Amino acid sequence: MQEARFKIWFQTVPPHPSWTAYKDRTTGILTVSSDKAQFTPKSGPVVVIDNVFRVAKGWKASVAAEPLIPIVDTYIQILFGDPGHPSVAYINDARWVGLASFLPHRAILRALRALVPAD
Repeated sequence: MQEARFKIWFQTVPPHPSWTAYKDRTTGILTVSSDKAQFTPKSGPVVVIDNVFRVAKGWKASVAAEPLIPIVDTYIQILFGDPGHPSVAYINDARWVGLASFLPHRAILRALRALVPAD
């Protein structure tokens, strides 16, 4: 697989509707290679995403006990590291601010799913 680069939003807390939710996000570049992904923020340490065992569109949470529909829940959830104590990352396509539901980020999802080993 060729290396792929994407401008994304990255956060480690579950996405939630809030006027201050933007404070949880970091903008940067996600680089996906054949065996791992690496998030390079505008400032701060690089995050290496390896040993990926689950990639899912949508973070499977809810708002006021009501599930979010997929067109609204545009985040990609990544579980990686030790399956017993996984690390979680939530990413979204930063190029289409406000339009991710209309212009889906299929290339990011496809690149990340290629990191999950086949059973």
